[in-house]
Amino acid sequence: MDWSTCSPDIILMLFKYLDSKSLVNCFSVCKSWRDLVDYHAGVKGIWPDLAQLAIYNKGIAFKQRSLLPWRDLYFNKQLWINGNVHIQFDTILELNQFKHMHVFEDNITVIIESGMKQYKVDTLVKTLEENGVQDYQKTHCVTGKLVNGILTLNIGHRQKHFSINCCAFILIENRCFTIDVKNALILIKISTDNVMHDTLMRSYDPYGSICSINIYFDDVYVLKRNGSIIRADSCYMVTIIGKIDSPHFYNNPSVMCLFLKHSVIYSVRSEDGSKSMKATKITDTEEIVVECSGLSCATPHSDLLFLGYEDGEVRGYLPKRMLQTNEPLFTFNIKDIVKCNLVDAAVKAIEVYEANESHYLFIATKNELIKVVVTHN
Repeated sequence: MDWSTCSPDIILMLFKYLDSKSLVNCFSVCKSWRDLVDYHAGVKGIWPDLAQLAIYNKGIAFKQRSLLPWRDLYFNKQLWINGNVHIQFDTILELNQFKHMHVFEDNITVIIESGMKQYKVDTLVKTLEENGVQDYQKTHCVTGKLVNGILTLNIGHRQKHFSINCCAFILIENRCFTIDVKNALILIKISTDNVMHDTLMRSYDPYGSICSINIYFDDVYVLKRNGSIIRADSCYMVTIIGKIDSPHFYNNPSVMCLFLKHSVIYSVRSEDGSKSMKATKITDTEEIVVECSGLSCATPHSDLLFLGYEDGEVRGYLPKRMLQTNEPLFTFNIKDIVKCNLVDAAVKAIEVYEANESHYLFIATKNELIKVVVTHN
């Protein structure tokens, strides 16, 4: 039977008997099937299920960094993969001693030496400023603020408070992961009724100090300074699942990011200033290890990985393809698109906002915040 000539009404009837995974697969059959799945999902109200199934880690990274509905987030994800990227410079702001930044919905929070500043992602108009804040993060469930080593969590509309001593934290939906001064990793689970916290890993464990954390569904992956990759599952069972065997990794202060189910990225020094890249697979696991020279930051965003370099270059990758090819989805240098001179062009951090059929990249140097708009031809 030639499905291309089959009546749309018959295909829609067949769709009623398919599960969500099969419907996602139908998107890639042809354009007419994609349009029919789009229509069927809209009528049945199942776009959230399809999008969360199709996007890495249930689309958490996309949903926190956008106001778009699930349908549009799915198609934005496909735009990245399809390539044909066009980069356009938008705005530059002066900063003072940049530390880090976070995007939540339509706001970007920038932490600098003096404290916190918050801006609207579309206009970069400042909406909030507070001195002395070491970090500030927000999800749909909770807001976290770190001041003088004390993390305060404000929970939901009831404004319930919970405080704990720590030196760093990560918010993922209703979970908060903190690292205290003794290098213990503590999980705080938050609900409308109560707050529970458990220590997942302590500083005296045999695996070395923590250098990076990643959350994939209900599992927590931790990268240690001795190269061990450890998983703590939903039952808090701790297991070593791999180990990086590279002389460049050990005692390397430039470990950039842990992107489990895809890759561990870290920087190595290059004597000649070149940007070499070497990707290898960890035995019997799904992870790859990528050594990059000249690297200054790495940011995972769903299925994507953005790399920033000391000379101002920015690259976007699909980690799944990095074993086959080192070719990026796109590459550009901020010195080529910014019309003013940058004293220090080293990229300190990259953040993403998912706009309507486009994306905003926020690129931070030591003293600038640069916004570029990414569209697709």
